[in-house]
Order: sequence, then C-alpha cells, then structure tokens
Amino acid sequence: MPGHGYSYAAPTDAPGKDPRFTGPAPRRREIALARTDVTCKRQTNVIDVWSAVDAAYQRQMMATKLRELARAKNDIRVQTANANRVLNGEADD
Repeated sequence: MPGHGYSYAAPTDAPGKDPRFTGPAPRRREIALARTDVTCKRQTNVIDVWSAVDAAYQRQMMATKLRELARAKNDIRVQTANANRVLNGEADD
C-alpha cells in the first residue's frame, strides 16, 4: 500500500476500518482505496498466506483434540439418527 500512497500498519486496517470512510455509500476515494487494497493483497498473496497459516493452526488444534472431536462427531451421528427416526415415525413412545 505504501507504494500506492497509502499508509496502514497492517493489511487488516485497510480499507474497511479507515475512519475517513464512514458514510452510507462509498465515495470515489474509498472505491479507489478498496481497489488498490485488493490489488496489493493479490500481488503479495496475503490471502493465500493467511488461509494456509490459519488452516495449519486449525489442523494443529484438531490434532490435540482428537478424542473430544470424535465424541462430538458420534453425538451428532446419534442426534441425526434419532431425528431421522422421529421424522420417519419410528420414535419410541
């Protein structure tokens, strides 16, 4: 962004949090900033990097919670099976 005349401390700061752009409809300056922001994010591949890092954190967290996730998965299967029995008129009275 600095190469385009904009100064933001982090990629998440521009443009949605810019206090200059708080009106109900975007103005030309705001649209120009948003286009530049998208262009810069594409050029630096920041979205793919964020996504890859976030996915790695999620995989790491899932690996540490395998038992809990397996129990939750089983609970959902039981609840779904029970709901299907009720919907099919097979529920016990």
